[in-house]
Amino acid sequence: MKSYFSHNPGDYYTLYSKSAIETILGIAYKQIRRIEVWADVLWILIEGKRPKFYSKKPFINLFVQKRKSKNLPVQDFGNTIFRVISEGVSSKKTAGEDSYKISLWNNKAICECRDYREMAEKARQEMPPAEAKLFNYGTCKHGLSLLNFLGFGSLAEYIQKTDHIDWIGTQANEIRRFLEYAAADF
Repeated sequence: MKSYFSHNPGDYYTLYSKSAIETILGIAYKQIRRIEVWADVLWILIEGKRPKFYSKKPFINLFVQKRKSKNLPVQDFGNTIFRVISEGVSSKKTAGEDSYKISLWNNKAICECRDYREMAEKARQEMPPAEAKLFNYGTCKHGLSLLNFLGFGSLAEYIQKTDHIDWIGTQANEIRRFLEYAAADF
């Protein structure tokens, strides 16, 4: 089994930030003395306590839940092209609003935002399995808002329900019908 270790939690994006640790463990930010990312766990030293191992699962869940909770407005431009209005600052403007273009392709919601690009870059690096899975199917808050707009609760649900679609041979308006059918609640 391959060994993964990092003294710098920033190597794994914002998954294991002090803010996330503060939220999950219910401790003050200043009490966190050291964080080490191991293959399957985090090693965290909290002031006045012995170091302890923690599961990565709550951190990954928090990371995804924060992104899902944004639920940003979506504009449909047809042909599997959408624009999501952002709450932050971007260099992309549509009708005076910050926004990002998103394209749906087979098993990805590809966004032009910096967050998506950084996650894609992380996915190309060697990392522990939990992080690799998250970043390989990484979806930014814009992508999650689009999936919600189309009626999907997650990227995994989208992939499962649209896996049968021939994305290359399908006409644009047929793709829309497939998506609407797949998202319908029968």
